[in-house]
Amino acid sequence: MYWKLRFIAITFLLLFGLVQPTLAGPAEDQYAVAAHHYTNARWELAVEEFTQFLQDYPDHERAEGVVFFLAESLVQVGQFQNAHDRFTEYLQRTPGGKYATQGQFRAGETLYLDGHKKRARAVWNSSSRSILTTLCVAMLIRI
Repeated sequence: MYWKLRFIAITFLLLFGLVQPTLAGPAEDQYAVAAHHYTNARWELAVEEFTQFLQDYPDHERAEGVVFFLAESLVQVGQFQNAHDRFTEYLQRTPGGKYATQGQFRAGETLYLDGHKKRARAVWNSSSRSILTTLCVAMLIRI
């Protein structure tokens, strides 16, 4: 009996607009699809979805992070120059962002992987010591 009353009350509230369901919206849906592909290592699909997100929602609050994860996805599919460009874009958009240290390292790494060893060294040498610290900590964690 209690569940019937509860069902009727919820139905009434929904019908008369007193409670409105929260919808994520198309931007959040697009991001969720891209993130799902990324999490499941479907790199080509992640590249497609992140690229589409940036085309459709370039000023969205998640756009900076999307640039970074797009770059990471591009590394996985072997598009090193394109990945480098995206890491550089991320660093320009958010120089002190959440992934700035990793982005700086990966910007150099993608140059190195693309055969530009001198340019990679220049990127690594121009960056702060935080990259070296991050790498040392990461190596210690793996031990």
